[in-house]
Amino acid sequence: MDYQLLMVGPNQEAAVSRTLDQLGLVHEWFRQKRRVIYRGRLIHRIMPIFPGYIFVIARYLWSLIEKITGVRGFVRFGGQIETVPERVVMSLREQVDARGILAEGALPFAPGDRVLVRVGGQETAGIFKDYAGPAKAIVDVRMLGRMCSATVRLGDVKCLR
Repeated sequence: MDYQLLMVGPNQEAAVSRTLDQLGLVHEWFRQKRRVIYRGRLIHRIMPIFPGYIFVIARYLWSLIEKITGVRGFVRFGGQIETVPERVVMSLREQVDARGILAEGALPFAPGDRVLVRVGGQETAGIFKDYAGPAKAIVDVRMLGRMCSATVRLGDVKCLR
């Protein structure tokens, strides 16, 4: 069964996830343990991988889900609610622990990785910067003789290792 992508407000993932649990809806909210600098010290913090997004199997309960406090709506293209193939969510689920937390480095790309990316129909070398939501990436590529940041589909990025 395919998932739908639910948009939630800033820092509302945990609250919306609890409500979806109470409603008995299957959903996934992926987090990752990351090293961050906080007050001058390097610490580990658990942060959402896709801030502002939760994967949910809505089962035709779209209007009920959109009424949950903290929910902004579903990702739509042309008025249609977009679906995420179950295999994509399952591949992420296979890498998480019991709390839904990915180990650091479990994602396919890390900032600074050299990648091959398709931009404007042509493949070019670039440097991966970060994820931009669940299906996009920010990559530095050389355009017109200078380095520029481009937001591309995650499916158009390949590792150059």
